[in-house]
Amino acid sequence: VVSTQSTGSLFVSSSMRFSVAFCFLLFFHESWSSTPLDPEREALIRFFKAASQNTVWRDSDQWLEPFLHQCSWYGVKCDSENKVIEINLPNNRLQGTLASSLSLLPRIEVIDLSDNALFGEIPSSLADLASLKSLNLSYCAFNQFSPDFNFSNWNVVNVDLHGNILDHLPSGLLSLRALQVLNVSQNVLKFFPSFQNLSAIKVLDLSENFFSIPSTLWTLQSLQELYLDRLSLLSLSPSVSRTLR
Repeated sequence: VVSTQSTGSLFVSSSMRFSVAFCFLLFFHESWSSTPLDPEREALIRFFKAASQNTVWRDSDQWLEPFLHQCSWYGVKCDSENKVIEINLPNNRLQGTLASSLSLLPRIEVIDLSDNALFGEIPSSLADLASLKSLNLSYCAFNQFSPDFNFSNWNVVNVDLHGNILDHLPSGLLSLRALQVLNVSQNVLKFFPSFQNLSAIKVLDLSENFFSIPSTLWTLQSLQELYLDRLSLLSLSPSVSRTLR
């Protein structure tokens, strides 16, 4: 009888321990589920979904894992405070549009999404990224900047857009006083606004487009390298010392 009572007691105790553990896990799950998402995590999730149309990324290690911080996701780099400062996903089989949610990454400095099947507009929300220094969207299929893209907050130093299907560049892009490197080769550009406001530009690649060179190009005092392959040139000023390829 004692053995039976003892066994019964043990059985009840085990059941109670299981119930307590289950309730704790349920409470933890419900609490975690009801907690608002970190805005940066939400931004990356939306970016992932927009860039995953009819495709599987070449490497999506850790992406969307519910119990892993987004700083551990492949291609994402964070600072000491776990704020996203870089997204590097070149040649990673992304396909779709560029999500406007990237504007929720206020400290991001580097975005490299080159050599992917991204298409459509470059969203105006990227203009909110005042910390952005380098943007590489080369070898994608972007056809324009959003018409309401406001470049006044941008302090970008390096912009690489070569290998897209851009037919014009907004004047705001060519007024970025911090811009040092601009590559827009291999597009379908037919017209350029004035270059004269690119006061810090050092490297400019305009190769393989369909336009004549505006005279303001020769006013760029800081320019060190100029690439003009396969263009119809109006003229070349002999007084301008440039590196031509």
